Amino acid sequence: MTKQNQTAELKKGIIRGEKAFTDINIRKPLVPDLKGVNLMDLFQLNADAWRIVLPRISTPKLVKSDFETMSVMDLTTLMNAGIELISESDENDEDAGEEVK
Repeated sequence: MTKQNQTAELKKGIIRGEKAFTDINIRKPLVPDLKGVNLMDLFQLNADAWRIVLPRISTPKLVKSDFETMSVMDLTTLMNAGIELISESDENDEDAGEEVK
């Protein structure tokens, strides 16, 4: 069974007011979540590309200001969680090679 989400544990975390978030849930992106982003940029861990995609697939939802204070290690943790989910094949991918009639 394929994973549809995963929790990224951040070292520094994200501070919003008096709340601190150290666990961010990342779900497997769907095609609309990747709109406007080059997939190769995601696989090359391009931070700008991930700043577009991560708010679309994260809970709590990341916002622009989160990235302004985020540590490089925490961003890398989030990107790696996303890559792992994108790279994992779906159960139905076995049929992808068959010709559609």
